[in-house]
Amino acid sequence: KIQKLLFLGSGGSGKSTFFKQLKVIHGNGFTNKDRRDYAAQIENQIISQMQKLIIRGRELIEDYGQDKYGNLEIKSSEGLDSASYIELLGTSIDFNKEVAN
Repeated sequence: KIQKLLFLGSGGSGKSTFFKQLKVIHGNGFTNKDRRDYAAQIENQIISQMQKLIIRGRELIEDYGQDKYGNLEIKSSEGLDSASYIELLGTSIDFNKEVAN
């Protein structure tokens, strides 16, 4: 017998995650396409959050000064190069070992 369930919740509350877990536990797992899609989503989220951290760190330094948030400043040339590169990345990129290095 098929049971129906209305599953309500705001965005980000875990509705999709719940059903993905059910699929892993009680189903046949994820297809290769599902895995590729999820990997791309995760990579894009990581890059997006890194961009936000870089931008917000700079904003805090500008708004409140070096005395309070100077520890957020990126000082090494390698760090500055990496931050600049991350800021330039689009939301959909081909992320690979070369990009990671």
